[in-house]
Amino acid sequence: MKITLAIVALALLAACDDPITVKDVAGTYSLTAMDAHPLPQLLTATLSCDQWVHGGDLTLLATGAFRLVVRGEMDCTRAGGPVQVTGWDFPGTFSVAGTALQFVSPLPPSTAGELRFSGRIDGLRGRVIVSGLELQLQRAVDLEFRR
Repeated sequence: MKITLAIVALALLAACDDPITVKDVAGTYSLTAMDAHPLPQLLTATLSCDQWVHGGDLTLLATGAFRLVVRGEMDCTRAGGPVQVTGWDFPGTFSVAGTALQFVSPLPPSTAGELRFSGRIDGLRGRVIVSGLELQLQRAVDLEFRR
């Protein structure tokens, strides 16, 4: 019932003339798809190992802070190796302009700078789409999160 109410609320927000604010989208969303395909999804494959994405969460706070976590595994059993848990963690800040989201996440001190990526709110379907996020070098993905 709460999920249905959240979807209706997001749909109403999208239909209103009032601009959507950071507080309107605050909440926790679960990762449900990568590149428009349901999870789990293969991220990379080599002769010896496969790297999979299994799940994750996007938490948007009313303060404008966020945390995006993607969980997966590296399966090297084909080469006699182990299966290891892997993941990515992107903390930072976000802003809203219309239905567009802009994320800024600091890079580790060894590389300095910040990672910027975008997303959009799909209020009618109760989801947030994060576009073009690089989980692996030169492998950008689109991630779909739902409440």
